[in-house]
Amino acid sequence: MKIVVASDSGQVACQLARCTDFQLFYTDGLRILREETLVNPGLNAGFLPNYLSGLDAHVVIAGSVSHPCTQLLEAWSISVVTGIQGDSREAVHHFLTGQLPADLSGHRKSGRQTAIR
Repeated sequence: MKIVVASDSGQVACQLARCTDFQLFYTDGLRILREETLVNPGLNAGFLPNYLSGLDAHVVIAGSVSHPCTQLLEAWSISVVTGIQGDSREAVHHFLTGQLPADLSGHRKSGRQTAIR
């Protein structure tokens, strides 16, 4: 599974569209196999959902994601996990172990902030 985290200096970014980069985590079961970082190519209406879909993402983790962007991502069967803050790698670990408020059925879980420590 490929998990994309909107990040700023290794921390989950407050907003998907305004993050400095995307950390891609390639996972198998509960393990992170490898990761890479891609610079955010910029803010254009409708661009990021297409871009993230093109990366073959299964899950996107961010502090917040706009409603239109969430709808497009979910239309491509990409789960959107919002309300997260803290270290990106730890957020992925918590997601894989079921400690984040989301599942892989495409349901968006958001609301209160979930701090990763």
